[in-house]
Amino acid sequence: MSHIRLSILFIYFICSSLFAVNAQKAEFTGSVLWKISGKDLPGPSYIVGTNHIISDSFLDSIPGLKEAMNSTGQVIGEMDMDNVKADMAAMATASIIPDGKTYSELLTEERYQLLDSVLRNDLGIALSQVEMISPVTLSNLYVINVYNKVSPKNKDSENMDTYFQTYAREKGKPVLALETLEEQIRYLYYLKPLDKQIEELFCTITSDHLESDILELDSLYRKGDLTGLEQLMDREDLSCPGDPEEKDILYLQRNNNWLEKLPAIMKSETSLIAVGCLHLAGEDGLLNRLSEMGYEVTPVK
Repeated sequence: MSHIRLSILFIYFICSSLFAVNAQKAEFTGSVLWKISGKDLPGPSYIVGTNHIISDSFLDSIPGLKEAMNSTGQVIGEMDMDNVKADMAAMATASIIPDGKTYSELLTEERYQLLDSVLRNDLGIALSQVEMISPVTLSNLYVINVYNKVSPKNKDSENMDTYFQTYAREKGKPVLALETLEEQIRYLYYLKPLDKQIEELFCTITSDHLESDILELDSLYRKGDLTGLEQLMDREDLSCPGDPEEKDILYLQRNNNWLEKLPAIMKSETSLIAVGCLHLAGEDGLLNRLSEMGYEVTPVK
C-alpha cells in the first residue's frame, strides 16, 4: 500500500488511516451517512464516514445528518479528541525521530538538498528547522498542505471528528472512543521502521500526480462514492509499493476490533458513530460486516 495512499488517507485518519479493500458483495455506496437498525437495538444508530481535514461546513450538505445528530444519545469516535488536546506532549514526542537522530545523519547530501528545497518551496520552512521531525510527520504535513492548496477550507472551521464531539458535549451527550490516543499514535508513527518512513517520504514529495489524486479523492468523498474511493486507493498508478501487512493492521484489524465493541455500544444507547470513510467500504468494511451480523444497514439520502 503506497505511502501516498497512507498520507492522503491520513486526511481520513487524524487517516484515517485507511486503505483499499476487497471487492464489495453489496452496494454499500452512494452516501457517507448510514442508518443501523433492527436486531436488539433500542432505536436507530447512525454511522458517518468522515474526512478528517475537510471543512465542517460540508456537513450541512449531508442529507439527514442533523436529524441523526439530534436523535442519537451519544457520539462515538475513533478517539476522544479532547485527549489529543490534553496530551500534546505525547503527540510531540511521537513526531520526533527516535534516538536523537537528524536528517543530516540519515540522508545523503543530494537527498538532503532535495528535501530542503521541497520544504522551502511548499511549506516555507528549511529542513534545518525540522531536523528531528519524523519522516511520517513531514509526509503528512506535506500532503495536508497540498490538500489545502487544491481544496481550500475555512481556516476557522473544525475537522469533522472534533465537530461531532464538540456538539455532543455542548448537548450534554457522552463521547466514547473506539481507540486510545496511545493506539492511534502507534498506528500513525510506529507502524513502520525509520528507513521505510524515509523512502516513503521521498516517494510522496516526488510524486507528479499527488494534486490530481487528492482532487479526485475529495470529489468522490463529497459524492459519497465509497466504491469509487475504494477503487482509487487500490489503483496501481497511485505510486509507491504496496504493503499488505500495513493494510491488514490499519484496516482489517482495526475494523475487527471496533466490531467487537459496537454492538454493545449501540445496544446501550442510540449512537452517532464517526470514523474515517474508507472504514465503511468493501467486503470487510463496517457497513457490510454490520449487515452480516444481522443489522439493517441503509443509506440516508
